[in-house]
Amino acid sequence: MFDLLVNADFIVDDVADAAQLLRDALGFPEQKPHWANLLPGLGFTYQFARVHPSMAVSPTRVEAVALAELSDERPDPGYPLPFLSEYLDAQAPTPFRTHGTELGTSRMAENLARLDRNGVEYTIAERGERCLAWIGFTEANAGKYRPTWDGGLLLEFVDTELLLPRQDFWALPPVAPLAPGSMVRVVSRGWLVPDLAETLSVLDVNFDWRPDTPVVLDDVAGALRVDLPFRHPRSASLQLLEPRRDGLLAEHVEQWGSCPWHIRIGVNDLDAKAKDLTSRGTDFDRLPLDEQSGDGLRVLPAATGLPAVFEFIEIDPTLG
Repeated sequence: MFDLLVNADFIVDDVADAAQLLRDALGFPEQKPHWANLLPGLGFTYQFARVHPSMAVSPTRVEAVALAELSDERPDPGYPLPFLSEYLDAQAPTPFRTHGTELGTSRMAENLARLDRNGVEYTIAERGERCLAWIGFTEANAGKYRPTWDGGLLLEFVDTELLLPRQDFWALPPVAPLAPGSMVRVVSRGWLVPDLAETLSVLDVNFDWRPDTPVVLDDVAGALRVDLPFRHPRSASLQLLEPRRDGLLAEHVEQWGSCPWHIRIGVNDLDAKAKDLTSRGTDFDRLPLDEQSGDGLRVLPAATGLPAVFEFIEIDPTLG
């Protein structure tokens, strides 16, 4: 099993504009400057948007990413992504593009050895003694993604220690009292797949990664549903959905195949969050999201201008 889902991300034209929309339309807290990179040269800019200021409470971040200039004077020469534009083109024409499903692992060498044994294609970016691995690519043809290797989930592996070097990463401090409607943590990242059984088979064989609960036919969501867990109990799960009836989910799979879906955030008080969204002029639907989560709020891209579906459910803030 992997340690955590590092980010729930989406591709935008302008990172600063996206950060403003997260605050204005959805009520994200103010972000610290060092949680973003807006400097040219790296090939992309980004904003790591935290729904809660503490990563001990919400280790999975929301991330906005935009293409930018790539130059030899990039601020981090050990972290090039020269194939990012081709990578994004490979996801066209889906409106919900991503730089990847980024999985933190404390067992990078073990995971890469397994990929080698199974003949899985991947490419590496070195960062000092650590590395990042993009699945479905080769170094010789890094811009061409082959979804057969990871079920179309655009998986990335990153050393957990590279991102979260704190010794107390696994500690679960109490969550301080939160105002009604406050965001607590990212609960799940939804991903739509055309064939859930095939996707799970690929994940099992190539990555030794499998759900610890059965696949269910969720009548509320209108889909086969399963959550892939992570070792960190406060990480967002990766929720896979195979639509089984006509509707919004089925329309997306029919048009674009495997693609990202929701970013689901747990809040302290759902009624208070609904009032907050209303005060911001943000349209939403209040509806049961699935049989597991129950009642929630769904904000579609048209309501925010962001290329992502945001959902809110109520969770116990003392548990985080």
